[in-house]
Amino acid sequence: MKKLGIIFDTTANKSKIEKIFKDASNVSLFFIQDIMFDQAFQTPAQDGSLNGSTKAYIEAVSQLKKCGSEQILILTSHQKLTKNYEHATIAKDILKDQVIDILDTKSFGPALEYLASCIQKWLDNNFGYLKIFTLLNLQIDLTSTWMMTKDKKFGITKNPFKKMMRQFVHSYVIQMQTSIAVKHTIYHANKLTKTLYKHIKMYQKFSESVNVYIFSGDEPSGAKALQHELYTIDNTLNIHFYGTMPEVISNIFGHDSFGIFISNYEETII
Repeated sequence: MKKLGIIFDTTANKSKIEKIFKDASNVSLFFIQDIMFDQAFQTPAQDGSLNGSTKAYIEAVSQLKKCGSEQILILTSHQKLTKNYEHATIAKDILKDQVIDILDTKSFGPALEYLASCIQKWLDNNFGYLKIFTLLNLQIDLTSTWMMTKDKKFGITKNPFKKMMRQFVHSYVIQMQTSIAVKHTIYHANKLTKTLYKHIKMYQKFSESVNVYIFSGDEPSGAKALQHELYTIDNTLNIHFYGTMPEVISNIFGHDSFGIFISNYEETII
């Protein structure tokens, strides 16, 4: 296979991803820095890092090509969290380079690491780039990210009854897919675990290769409690504690927020 260059953005854990590819002689990596935006609520959340602009992506492509990369793959965090997908697309249009592919992962950090591990596994299996790219699209569709937050801005509503009930909300459960939307409003702590467990079991109906990665903000107690409660409900679950989410994400959802990433591994192309 042609030498592959992969570009990640700032929500990716650089050290973890470099470790995944440490023995991959045919892969070069580049990590973009950026400014995150909570576009859904028009609240900028600046982390003080460099702007992930179109120019930065053009430079990244140039650097990877200097390293011998013949195919460039750009993986960006969710379009509602960052403008990197937009920047990367403009960069590709400017360069008019057909060897550049761009994928919105519809998630962030843990998902980027998971997809990186998938790529490495497929490289080890000697899959060609076209198959890897097709499988990546499939994996993105088969995974799901859920955020739990107490931040009241996620409960903004014109409904008078819901406005009145906001003071009693335990947490908002937000799903990241094409959009980022509140899927559940939780009023009792014990209902949160049961709600998430139902979603995990839905994935298990279609595959036995389901893994759950739990991550936290600066305060890990909520994530640790969720991990324990899920395992108490069902000790057959493959649950892993990912660690702390990127600061730019906790700036948006709150430093006491936490979440889960559900992976559903598949390498059969229908």
